[in-house]
Amino acid sequence: MHYVKDNFLNARSFDGLDDLNAQGFHWLDNTANVRIHGTTQCKPTDLFAQEKLTAYTSIAPYRYQPWISRKVDSESFVHFGTSRYSVPPTNVGRKVLVQQADQKILIRCADLIIAEHQAAAKPGSRVADKAHIAELWKLSLANSPDPRPHWEVRFTNTVESPSLAAYEEVSQ
Repeated sequence: MHYVKDNFLNARSFDGLDDLNAQGFHWLDNTANVRIHGTTQCKPTDLFAQEKLTAYTSIAPYRYQPWISRKVDSESFVHFGTSRYSVPPTNVGRKVLVQQADQKILIRCADLIIAEHQAAAKPGSRVADKAHIAELWKLSLANSPDPRPHWEVRFTNTVESPSLAAYEEVSQ
């Protein structure tokens, strides 16, 4: 870095990023890469072929995708963009971080990715993982009140039952 600052940047001015890049590539091709390097005692251009490095132009550019904070709603979904995405229901009420990376939606709680979805096909969609919904149903049924009624009917009157002899007298 010191070499670049002291030899290239020192006492130069630039008319924007394009001019800086043009002057930088000219300096690399005509000064920096063709000099005898103090440590290797070789020209950097001669060493590049031996190093078999990957050209930086062949590497996809790094794209910064920020993580957005969201709160998991009571239905176990987070709102992101114009759509909703499911998470495991054990995270209801928690703050999570959501990121879109290409066509994937990643949802993270602390250092753990808790859900991964394909991005919604159209705005306003609800994207759910079947496992999240099944787990939500299990929790819902486990927490639901006992289905038996909470009322009771008692019969306090007794029914009189005559003896069979009374019926025999009547039948004769």
